Amino acid sequence: MGTKIKVCSLFSGCGGLDIGFVKAGFEIVYAIDILDISFEDIPD
Repeated sequence: MGTKIKVCSLFSGCGGLDIGFVKAGFEIVYAIDILDISFEDIPD
């Protein structure tokens, strides 16, 4: 399969669920949280 499923992360927190999505082959195209520091763990 050549294309990744794209997901939007709401209430990203420390990125635990987001990292799980990335490891499962999904692509995070948007993430939002109230604290900017929440995005430091999410890989580009």
